[in-house]
Amino acid sequence: MHIARSVPSVVLASALLLGCSGGKKPPSLPQSKPAPLAIPTLGAPASKDLWGYAKLKDPAALAGRLFGPLTQPLLLSLGLHPADLQPGGVASLYLWDPEDKPALAAPSAMILPIAATSDRAQELSRAFPESQRSEVPGGTLFALNVATQAKLTTQKESLLKLAGAPTPFDVVVYAYLDPIMQKHGQTLRTLLTKASEAGQQPQLPGTQESVSKLFGQMVDAMTELKSAAIGANLTDKALELSVVTEQKALAAANQPYAVPDLVQFLPPAHVRLQWNTRDMQKFMDFYMRTYAPMFESQPPLKDAMQTVVREWQKAGSKMSMAASVSIGGESFLQMTSIMKVDDGKAAMQAMKNGFKLLQGPEAKKSWEKLGIEMQSSSAPGVRKLHGWPVDRYEYSYKIVKPELQQAQAMFDKLSNMKMEVVQVGNYLLFAMGGSVDGAVNALMSGKGEFPTEAAKRFPAGGSTYIDVDLKRILDTTEKQLGRPLGVPLPQGAEVLSAAAFDGGPSSQYQLYVPKPLVDLALGVLISNVQSRSRANDDFGNDPGPLGPPAGAPPP
Repeated sequence: MHIARSVPSVVLASALLLGCSGGKKPPSLPQSKPAPLAIPTLGAPASKDLWGYAKLKDPAALAGRLFGPLTQPLLLSLGLHPADLQPGGVASLYLWDPEDKPALAAPSAMILPIAATSDRAQELSRAFPESQRSEVPGGTLFALNVATQAKLTTQKESLLKLAGAPTPFDVVVYAYLDPIMQKHGQTLRTLLTKASEAGQQPQLPGTQESVSKLFGQMVDAMTELKSAAIGANLTDKALELSVVTEQKALAAANQPYAVPDLVQFLPPAHVRLQWNTRDMQKFMDFYMRTYAPMFESQPPLKDAMQTVVREWQKAGSKMSMAASVSIGGESFLQMTSIMKVDDGKAAMQAMKNGFKLLQGPEAKKSWEKLGIEMQSSSAPGVRKLHGWPVDRYEYSYKIVKPELQQAQAMFDKLSNMKMEVVQVGNYLLFAMGGSVDGAVNALMSGKGEFPTEAAKRFPAGGSTYIDVDLKRILDTTEKQLGRPLGVPLPQGAEVLSAAAFDGGPSSQYQLYVPKPLVDLALGVLISNVQSRSRANDDFGNDPGPLGPPAGAPPP
């Protein structure tokens, strides 16, 4: 009797523990609490015929941070002395609509932080015979040709205002895309359409149309932009590069993403990333629009793809996906991925349907048209992890067209590729070329062992975070070559990081390059320049700075 009473309690406890799908529920993960996004604002030209500008903030100080004790010799080689440059000044260059003029005759101007009466200013005036120079706040304005002088009769005041506007970057290059695309957007579209014709595959009807559609959407995206700028800041830790874009249409500001860090549960790899979206529908629409011509040529494949897309839509509008990817090694490609969705069961069904599509006859026919024979197999529920069934898939590829035999080696590496997929609550985990166990166990513990450098280097709230492990890539390359590359990375230069922030009316894409890597690159560059500048003998040999070669008789 006592046992009978206990049975319902045991069943209830088991259901609560394992959940509706028979698996143990993963722990709740802490979510980031990001501050509002702060995307830099850049000064825009007052006139639409001023198409862009470049600014260099405090050139002398920046050169000192870059080159250290080599700064003065380098400046002298350019005809400048550090004392010629006004401290805290800004060097800038401005370009107007060329209006079909040759490059040297197109309207352009410079403002340099040097005195108008200095020797350097006079030398520059002689270098540009048609130029006019005048003293302005912060230095000297050079109107480089007659066309520029005509522009400045009405635009000088607005140009000086733009020159004096504060800049958030040490270096910035700004393109005023709105007037540029209005004038040349159609020309660019035509050029890209012609380029897409080279991508036509007779075996796959619709390829050229899809490539053309993709290029067209690139032009559409540029047409929607008011401006795009590239900025750079140099600190004692890194070179921080940014691309900042601004939309023409007014739009509400997007809130930053408050999401869990999923990459921490994935193993170290060549590339590790996390991508967050709040609008899966938009992503799916873009995909279907782009590849519609290819699907139209194969109706069964189109119907199957639309079914898969509808399944993914059931998983919810929000998604966060992390991936850890390496190329090379025993299995050639290793990838582990984890995604968080609103409805894990629907996402798992969409994933299964996607694999069924790849295993279906229409997909195999598409491969055959390319000259490749694809074989696949699936094994659902090969084992359980924390009560959740793991599905396994396997694929092999074989070249059947003689003209493609040179690609067989690559496809041999992709053959016998095993993939594992498992749903764990509202998470989907996927492994290719390895086991999914490690990521699942890490997720179930709620504590990841592998945080990314990107999460440390950039603020929370971004749509994308990426780490590129240069040391791991070099180690893999050296192992495959069987010899060292002779490019030792200095300590602190092992990982590049990138991030993207979507603010709605404006967006920012950032790259973090560690300062030791910048120093290494500058050292190699300067060394190459110095070696090329040495005087050569009559036979083109460089004796170097130490005189005659070793073993030569004494003079």
